[in-house]
Amino acid sequence: MKKSLIAVTALLLTLTACGSIKEDEQATETEGLSVAEPKLETIEETKEETQEEFTESDTEEETETQSEYIQAYAAVYEKTITFAWGLESISEREIELQNSEDNINFETVAVLQPEDETYDYEITDNFEIRYFKIIQKQPDDTYKESPTMIFKQDEAGEYYADFPDTDGDGINDVLEILYGTAIDNPDTDGDGLTDYEEAYLCLTDPTVYDSVTKGVPDSDADTDGDGLTNVEEIAAGTYPHKEDSDDDGLTDYEEVYTYKTDPLEYDTDEDGLPDGIEIRVELDPLNSATHGTPDAEYTVTMTYTADDDIFKYINNKESSYQMSIEVEGTAMAVTTLYASESGYSNVMENEAILGMIPEITSSDEDGITRIKIMFEIAEEYWDNTLNRYPDEPEMQGLKRLNFFHFFEDTNMSLPIETKHDLEKHIVYAEVDEPGTYCIVDMEMWLAQMEDIANDSRLQN
Repeated sequence: MKKSLIAVTALLLTLTACGSIKEDEQATETEGLSVAEPKLETIEETKEETQEEFTESDTEEETETQSEYIQAYAAVYEKTITFAWGLESISEREIELQNSEDNINFETVAVLQPEDETYDYEITDNFEIRYFKIIQKQPDDTYKESPTMIFKQDEAGEYYADFPDTDGDGINDVLEILYGTAIDNPDTDGDGLTDYEEAYLCLTDPTVYDSVTKGVPDSDADTDGDGLTNVEEIAAGTYPHKEDSDDDGLTDYEEVYTYKTDPLEYDTDEDGLPDGIEIRVELDPLNSATHGTPDAEYTVTMTYTADDDIFKYINNKESSYQMSIEVEGTAMAVTTLYASESGYSNVMENEAILGMIPEITSSDEDGITRIKIMFEIAEEYWDNTLNRYPDEPEMQGLKRLNFFHFFEDTNMSLPIETKHDLEKHIVYAEVDEPGTYCIVDMEMWLAQMEDIANDSRLQN
């Protein structure tokens, strides 16, 4: 036995009433009003949640607007449709439940008292489709009238609820009333976008002609700032509220107009590399091979300057150096390089080490063939501090600074070949793998070793 429960928020509307959409209502979209995937399991839960949503108001104007509507709900179980309504949103007058076979000619099937709160309609004629609405006569002899609630029979003979979309804009009438849009006009504010496109694609206000940029219709506005207007985004199938629809590192505008790639495909040429990475390393995102070598295997070179984001946790005004890198390898390896403080910093800590101990990583470390690590030394570290070895040329100035590499397999830090550009105050090394590297002041380090040895002799 299957129980199908549909929460129908049928807001009864006077012909002259017009609601206003709120930001939190835009974001809600169809949550809580889903026909295909009902989320509420009892009419009482439905009533409670919807009543909370509509009784909260920030201004008197909103409260007055909400009072124009009557909340109605419906759930179908086997051959019984249960209708319910919110007492706080209706007057004390009688309400009528009406139905129709053709959605044109309606007749009253029940006259109800508001305090009854619910009414069970028994299905006795095994219909395939039936239209229902609830009305209430007003003191001036006008009627509040709900959007039509449609009940249909599926192939298994079970009934389910459906909602009409009078203007065919993609938003059912129940939600149109909730949003304050017109149920008989697909573009309520006349800005060139349908109400659906505004509410669900562009996330603009379907009741305001120029909700993004004053004086510019929302169709010609650029919600996400990627260079494409909202109407261009819709035509291209991209997301008007997201500048990079496929997350490949290129904006939708760059893909559509600059590189002619597919703005909805992360990897247009299907070579294993995102379009944005191919552009960064000067490969063709429309061609899967370069000089006969698949792009995913082709060796490229990339330089990261000191102000690059990969060094944001390493380089700052207080740093002892400014780090930069030139790396060679596959496109994926060189473009996913990153530098951060090494996890071995605590075990390596020594006053002879200059500044933070960085670790270089990559998502494809095996694809790296060469890394040139460069440290531009801050001026206060150019000269010796101890002057313990004045007769040793290799211990003077920047030449006393040497690269060390932490070898994880042996848990040891060992010196590696180090080069110096004295004119630019740069100390650098060329290595063939990522890892933990640091700069050591060899004068200070050797002095430490000598002091330890001397202390040991004195103790003996």
